[in-house]
Amino acid sequence: MSVVRPPLLIQAKDPAPVGAVWRLTPLDEVNQALIIRGTWIFDALLDVERLKETLGLLLSDYPHLAGRMKQGVGIALDNAGVPFHTAERFDIKIADIEADHTLAQSFARPPDKKAFRRGKEAGIAICVSSLHDGTVLSVCSSHALMDGNSFYTMVANWGRLYAGKSMVAPCLDQSLVQVFQPTEPLLSKKEVRERVVAAGWIKPSFLKLMSGLPLFLFGGILQRTRPIFLSQEALAGLRKRTEETAGKEIGLYALLCAHLSRSCAQLFHASASVACGQVSVLDGRERLAGIPPEFVGNASFVASGGAFRSDEPLVDIAARTQEALAPSLARPSPKLMDDLRLTLQLMRHRGLFYLPYDLAAIYNYRPSVFYVNNFSKFPIYGVDFGDCARSLHPVLVIPHNLPDPILIWPAPPAKGGLEVYLTGFLARGAHKQPIDGAWWRSLRLEPSR
Repeated sequence: MSVVRPPLLIQAKDPAPVGAVWRLTPLDEVNQALIIRGTWIFDALLDVERLKETLGLLLSDYPHLAGRMKQGVGIALDNAGVPFHTAERFDIKIADIEADHTLAQSFARPPDKKAFRRGKEAGIAICVSSLHDGTVLSVCSSHALMDGNSFYTMVANWGRLYAGKSMVAPCLDQSLVQVFQPTEPLLSKKEVRERVVAAGWIKPSFLKLMSGLPLFLFGGILQRTRPIFLSQEALAGLRKRTEETAGKEIGLYALLCAHLSRSCAQLFHASASVACGQVSVLDGRERLAGIPPEFVGNASFVASGGAFRSDEPLVDIAARTQEALAPSLARPSPKLMDDLRLTLQLMRHRGLFYLPYDLAAIYNYRPSVFYVNNFSKFPIYGVDFGDCARSLHPVLVIPHNLPDPILIWPAPPAKGGLEVYLTGFLARGAHKQPIDGAWWRSLRLEPSR
């Protein structure tokens, strides 16, 4: 039996000054259509009244979450409140969610995107559900308000307040984002087109994008595999073998990107040598000058991991991936800054749509470019809703349901290692392979038979 109660509006205990506005950056604006869904499962009951009380404290440091959109350009910090739902789902056990991650959506109460854009609702909503043997905390936020780093750090900060601990104050100073703006004069449409083409950026092909239309129309874009577990021992062994063959150090992230991209390429192009590519979502904090680790908002960008052929050895792809990503991974990263400035010049002109990767080759029924988003460094399992007597960490955190084709996720701390999720066409292709066959065993870094 399921009981969902009408929401209460929780306001900040210490509201922002009257008339204050948190202005959207161009990176915030382009993410308004996306919702980040977070789902934390605890094997104990959470104190709902304590959650409400500490949410009010949290909103004092994140006032834009309790505000309302103003004329489409920013959030009025008017402390209108965040909807807080409670539900009873005593018919569901933690084991049920572990067996079926799609249940996560049934706990979510996402904000209405149209109402948010019109200033009628908050861009975030929360639901706390009591289970037969635990609690589910579901938080859904407009991507315009926060990227993945901001989102998971915000919930970790909430946990610290709940547990009576201090937290590092977030940085909501949007004036810092002026560093994103081009330092040169506004380029003409012709000049921008010439620059992006010279940089190797690609205008998506409408005809190629149409090949992926059925996946979008019938919801397959969100089809996802079960978690694919990669143990710490297996990852360490792969890295050792690769570095011995390469004769040099290979970073774990570059190696993971190479292994996952190569595996997915072989899923669709095993019988031929096909030109492929990869792209990675990178956190711009500390890489973009002036943007601190505590910055709240959108500060992520996409970088190319280099080209490879589907039949190349892993060691060659890994070395090339590391070389290609190195300028963008640097702290600070002039390369990432240059790409972002060019993007902002591009966004000033209507009718110009170029990307630093081939979008149609990612969302294609036979993909040849592989998009990787790594959440393993965020404080996802570091959330603690305990008290002075004991800690209370989630036993399971279900990933968001955005259409990242390759998602790297932390495994529960008791297991260690990482989880990988494939989405969309990659999930559909993987599900056609025998679960204990050679392709799956290679992907999971298991010994061949």
